[in-house]
Amino acid sequence: MAAIEKLIGQCEDAYLDCKEWPARDDSAAQKMVAKAACGFSNGDGGVLIIGMKAESRPKDEPDVITAKAPVADTKLVSSRVLDWVGNLVEPGIVGLQVREIKESRGKKSGFVVILVPRIEGRPSCGGSRGCSDSGRSAKRVFVV
Repeated sequence: MAAIEKLIGQCEDAYLDCKEWPARDDSAAQKMVAKAACGFSNGDGGVLIIGMKAESRPKDEPDVITAKAPVADTKLVSSRVLDWVGNLVEPGIVGLQVREIKESRGKKSGFVVILVPRIEGRPSCGGSRGCSDSGRSAKRVFVV
């Protein structure tokens, strides 16, 4: 938990992205997770932390992590992240890890840390902003 608190005031970069969890909008959450997973895996890998606020800065400046915004249920969010990345990102990301950091002992709330490895080769997310929709199913597919 101390490591999470130390992030406040730090800048995001090519290896670190912090997001708030859109609790009532699964579509936005799916897009957020898949886009970040594709971006990191297509680069050198990185860490997505769900449960932190970051403030946008001018175009040429990195966003700054400003506050904690814990998710209500880390186990639920972790499960959804693994499911969505497994079902929406093609090909799958081998070595992806999801960790939960509880706000305090016995609580469900906290932070979800997603460790996304770099994948070999020069994959791309293809389509519009990393998304492609085959039309054969209702789900969006994010190609890596």
